Amino acid sequence: MKLEAFNAKHLKSEDIAGSFVSSKLFLETAKNEHTILVGPRGSGKTTFLRMLSINTLSKWDKAKELDIEYDGIYVPGDLVWGEMIKSLDEVGLKSEISESFAYSAFFTHVMLNTLETIEHSLSRFNKEFLEKRSKEVNQSLVEICELLKLKPEKISFSRLRHELILKLNQLGEYSRKISLLGSSSFDDSEFQDKAPYAFKDLKISLESVLSSIDRALERPNHRWALLLDEFEIAPKNLLDKVLSSMRSSAQKVIFKVALVPCGFHQEVKTVTSAINDYSIVELWYVTKGESNEFCTNLVASKFGISNPVEKLGSTKFGSRVTTNPNLWCEVFEELFNKDDSFKTFILSKKINFKEIFLSSEATPSLIRKISPIVAFRNAFLNKNGKRKGRRALPEFYSGWEAISTISEGNPRWLLSVLSPLMSNDQSSRINYSAQMSKVDNSTNSYAAMLKTLPLSNNMGLTTKQPIYDLLELIGKYFNQRLIDLPFNSTLKTAFTVDQAVTKDIEAALMIAWNYGAIVSVGSENTFGSYDSLQGMRFRLSYLLSPKFELNLTTNSTVNLSAILNPGLKAKKDLIYDNIDDPQQDMFL
Repeated sequence: MKLEAFNAKHLKSEDIAGSFVSSKLFLETAKNEHTILVGPRGSGKTTFLRMLSINTLSKWDKAKELDIEYDGIYVPGDLVWGEMIKSLDEVGLKSEISESFAYSAFFTHVMLNTLETIEHSLSRFNKEFLEKRSKEVNQSLVEICELLKLKPEKISFSRLRHELILKLNQLGEYSRKISLLGSSSFDDSEFQDKAPYAFKDLKISLESVLSSIDRALERPNHRWALLLDEFEIAPKNLLDKVLSSMRSSAQKVIFKVALVPCGFHQEVKTVTSAINDYSIVELWYVTKGESNEFCTNLVASKFGISNPVEKLGSTKFGSRVTTNPNLWCEVFEELFNKDDSFKTFILSKKINFKEIFLSSEATPSLIRKISPIVAFRNAFLNKNGKRKGRRALPEFYSGWEAISTISEGNPRWLLSVLSPLMSNDQSSRINYSAQMSKVDNSTNSYAAMLKTLPLSNNMGLTTKQPIYDLLELIGKYFNQRLIDLPFNSTLKTAFTVDQAVTKDIEAALMIAWNYGAIVSVGSENTFGSYDSLQGMRFRLSYLLSPKFELNLTTNSTVNLSAILNPGLKAKKDLIYDNIDDPQQDMFL
């Protein structure tokens, strides 16, 4: 089942509300203030914003528990805005004019969704009140027509929306005409007629429309939120206008804008620093505990299963070593007998692993630390200590611990794996081979998507480095050290973007991050400073672990330049060996 099938953008509002799982990050997003919501594709930004829209939130049974003081107006991003600018620029139209075309289209989209939201808001009032205020509501619609330069034959919400759709179509036709005939076909008077909102102020117009209807409904202090989704695909001039609208302290309308971590929008960090009372919510999980709690709650909400372990079982080599000491003792002994480098390590450290595993004493930290490496290495080496051929590894990638960890808390991926499995007989435990098959399918679909990512102007980023090729190179580096090279107890599983990394590679990493293929590890950086990744630490997403045959742990880091150019000495030593990293225990 394709990941896109679980994109909240395409789901009905009742389906989103019916299985929605709240979280600390959602509560932060829902606050009554301006918000910049940051996360890679598939991290749940669309779900959050759609949940805050009035027509979805009203269908959620826990909505009354939230302290939300606004009605949400959801506006999905549209590639047309940027494509309009590009096509007009290509025929030589002045950039300020082509940007005005896009702005007028964006403004019209906002007003269309605003009218739809207002109409839904009216449906919550009782009939008696609406009949009593019908004259005032009608007068408000007349005022809105004047504000938006609309002249419908009759006054109604449906007529107003129809007029806006006509204006949008006329604008598109005029834009295509210029794109085909050239800039000489542009006429200023025709432009003002076809793009009536090109010079309208978004915030002032929006507040005027909403204030008019709120006066009619006798709620002058009512507030609204404009929920702008996937705004990384919007042209920079639109983001500039939205951010400038967020500067005002008057908050009839608050703005919540969803963006990926990297892109041209990082150039606006000086603008965001001037915004009062806004928060940044970053949608990625730092520890296993946070993501596991979300995944468990999602399974309970979506499938009615309170304990996923009962349905999917435990991951054979996922639980702590204390849960099955005989199994771990067997694994250690097998590797000891066939891997000379591991034997040398054990003897040099004077470790009696049989005594340790069979003892009632607490397992030493060194044993807990190396256990994932030992189990993974043992699975790949034959009795002669040589690498086996590629095979499925359900003992590492199936079972609830593994599946929830691999998901990275990404609801789209998790549902793509579990939905086909849960749709069958729910009375019996799902076998590991079936789980492994679905994990492989979803991982392969994700990898296929990464292979087709555009390298030019991808959300404002351009590189010559194919994204998947770079990820594969990094994955092979870590896999080789995990399996082929001599046993190393301080195995590095993450990388630092050091000064020797080129800007081209850095741009490729930014694109990879935007699509969730790499994950920030222990960084103190935050949105507004991602225009450079130098000094930041990342690991490959666990979504790719089954593809690149990597275990599900995060330890210390190595300079990326050492991975890309093994013989190259980095300009500055940025190698970390932080065993206390908060992410190292994400799986153990």
